[in-house]
Amino acid sequence: MPSSVKGKVESAFPKGVGNPALRALASVGVRQLDQDTRFSETELLALHGVGPKALGIIKAALRAQGKSLAGTDSPPGRPDTPSAQAAVHPPVLGGFRSSRGAW
Repeated sequence: MPSSVKGKVESAFPKGVGNPALRALASVGVRQLDQDTRFSETELLALHGVGPKALGIIKAALRAQGKSLAGTDSPPGRPDTPSAQAAVHPPVLGGFRSSRGAW
């Protein structure tokens, strides 16, 4: 990404959102924070480079602006409920699996 574009993308997001997340967001056309509202948590987490930390920072910044991600059940300003988080990140049961069976 050219440095002029990188600087614009970095300044459009709150501090703490890492470069891998910024590159991933730019790859899908997101160059400003409010453009994230087109995507759900699941869609953003599916981007290589966007993890729970970046997502949390983005959600908090959107909440401060009275906005939220697409498909968010919680109204802006209300913290996410554990049940909403469990729907996005279901618990892993039974340990690890590989193509050869359980570990």
